[in-house]
Amino acid sequence: MADVSPGMLIVQPWFTSYGHPAQSVLNTAQILGNNGRIVYLVSRAFRNDHFTEIEYQLRNHGRVESFLTPSSSIRLCTLLSLLALLRLASKARFKRILFIDAHLVLLAFCWRWLAWFVEPEKLSTIYLM
Repeated sequence: MADVSPGMLIVQPWFTSYGHPAQSVLNTAQILGNNGRIVYLVSRAFRNDHFTEIEYQLRNHGRVESFLTPSSSIRLCTLLSLLALLRLASKARFKRILFIDAHLVLLAFCWRWLAWFVEPEKLSTIYLM
């Protein structure tokens, strides 16, 4: 029987920041195509619908999970994305996790403890900031 669990999680903690973050994730998703084994974890702002259309388009390429963030601080968004990752990891195991933008120091500091719970085969980062 084939494995149907999500194979990859793509995390963009800065999705709701103005500039490239949301568009970068959408461009990546368009290249990867419609793939049920990819999950996208993106931030969602409390009072800003500016990114709703991009998130809607992203849903055409895979499952989208989101977490609320009160600001566009890369530190806060990274921390909140790690908490959301813990929530997701309690439901599914991801073989690969890719962070597109993140606060690298905070990610490195927290990962030593999170890795015990998340247990991916591979963690990657792309730093576009």
